[in-house]
Amino acid sequence: MKRSLAAVILVFLLAGCSRSVKPDFELKPDSTTGVVIVSMTASGRIPGELLFYLRPMGNVISLQPRAMQVFGPTKDQIDWPILKSGNPPNQPPGRLAILELSPGQYEFYRWSGGVGGNMIAQSRPFSYPFEVRAGEVVYLGTLHLNRPDDQKYTMTTGDRRERDFALLQKRLPNVAPEKIVTRLLK
Repeated sequence: MKRSLAAVILVFLLAGCSRSVKPDFELKPDSTTGVVIVSMTASGRIPGELLFYLRPMGNVISLQPRAMQVFGPTKDQIDWPILKSGNPPNQPPGRLAILELSPGQYEFYRWSGGVGGNMIAQSRPFSYPFEVRAGEVVYLGTLHLNRPDDQKYTMTTGDRRERDFALLQKRLPNVAPEKIVTRLLK
């Protein structure tokens, strides 16, 4: 029961996250939205379901949190699966997220996960701000959760353009890599 309730809540959260970026997407300079590309990965004691949260910054009234699933019941969303033999350190499991958002300032600020029907979340706040501009496709790099044990975690960022752009070309063939602006999370 708890698991199905969590799945319903997850679907609700993801429905408000953004519009889907379809494979035939083309970058149009007169667009009123922007596209964000970020890879999300995790290592260590990874929860069975893992969400990273983002929200707009600034206007307190419009601060609607949005969740992005990294791992969960729908395995087809995982681009780099958890291998039975263990993942190599240079390729932790996760997914490439492609989000269409309204222009503005946003931040990744929270993670949570599910283990055996129980929810877990970070104990310390963090913030990785980024900007979305209309008519622009921006690559933010990688947001990685390392959870070596049940009490500690670290969030790190990185640049995995070589890996991510190869997958992006399969997902969005109409977006040329030279048209993508890079502003890495810090």
